[in-house]
Amino acid sequence: MSLANEWDIERIEKRAAEAGVEIEIKQFVRGNSAVTEIEMLVSERQVSLVVIGLRVRSRVGKLLLGSVAQDILLSVPCPVLAVKAA
Repeated sequence: MSLANEWDIERIEKRAAEAGVEIEIKQFVRGNSAVTEIEMLVSERQVSLVVIGLRVRSRVGKLLLGSVAQDILLSVPCPVLAVKAA
């Protein structure tokens, strides 16, 4: 999995600002799983909502690789909004 590049981050920040939405983008490279990082952030910062993006994968792909989104949905103690790409 690759980290978002600066252009992606700037584009996201610009769109959020135009919509009047306050956001904070963090990228961690600490060796933890995405689920573990999100769980830690939710508990440390008293997060009220987690928004995640979903991508289409085949049934076999889901079976072999598991689903980070599913793990987040099941393990994070706050509401999770899952958004799929257009």
